[in-house]
Amino acid sequence: MEIALFIFDKMTPLDAVGSLEVIGRVPGAKVKIVGKTAGPVRAGHLGLTADHAMADVMSPDILLVPGAADISHITSDDEILD
Repeated sequence: MEIALFIFDKMTPLDAVGSLEVIGRVPGAKVKIVGKTAGPVRAGHLGLTADHAMADVMSPDILLVPGAADISHITSDDEILD
């Protein structure tokens, strides 16, 4: 089972890390950390790295999207929404 954790600037880190700690323990789970592009993401004071670009992970079994205080930069991005 492929699980994609989509990370993005200004996300709430605990939403990603907490969920990942639980869902990543599912037997057979293969977790991929995905961003709009591969590379660094700033989540508050925490720097994270997307190992994969979203274009490289097109049909995961589960897509996990953390929350944020303001996600307008995500919800207004047609490339991400597609």
